[in-house]
Amino acid sequence: MLRFHTTFSPTLIDMLEKPKGPWSFKGRRALGGVSKQPENAGEHRGRVDGGSGMEVTIATWAIALIGLALISVLAGLQLVAVLRPRAAWTVDNVYGGSPDQTDPVAYFAFNQASAWADPFLWAPLQIAGSIGMLLGHRWGFLLALMASVPFWYTSVFFYIWDRDLGFRKNTLSYWFLIWGMWPVFGVTEGVYCFSRLLA
Repeated sequence: MLRFHTTFSPTLIDMLEKPKGPWSFKGRRALGGVSKQPENAGEHRGRVDGGSGMEVTIATWAIALIGLALISVLAGLQLVAVLRPRAAWTVDNVYGGSPDQTDPVAYFAFNQASAWADPFLWAPLQIAGSIGMLLGHRWGFLLALMASVPFWYTSVFFYIWDRDLGFRKNTLSYWFLIWGMWPVFGVTEGVYCFSRLLA
């Protein structure tokens, strides 16, 4: 046992102390440092860490702020409908039309569905998306893309609803404020966010 130790100990010591090339500890010390980094390592690391950031342009600000404004107004009105679902003010200013022109049960059921969905499901999606866009995060553009769908999707329902029940009015305020601006903005936001995500 002693001879085994005496015979192999020098060999073991040589293995531990002998440099194994430029990547060994001693080899790296001989090259002038344990781990020499390239001169632009900090710059490269900055690009990697911040590489997921997206440029915030004037168009980004416009889309994000308009989205926030529209969804805030809509969510506020719909919260009134949640709290006062059958009040005269709600019927006149939120639902539109009149329950007397159709089945009252169907009228309030249809409008109450939107009253609950808009402020609690749709609005948080748009608000988070707008904030993420303004912060330059990719997930913000993705959420805003998702939130753009209800703007034009629900307008189809209300187009048929207003047409068949006689609620539609051929006025500028109806075609622009009450109905038109929602699908226009939804398509604009969707196309913009989709193109930015593909870029």
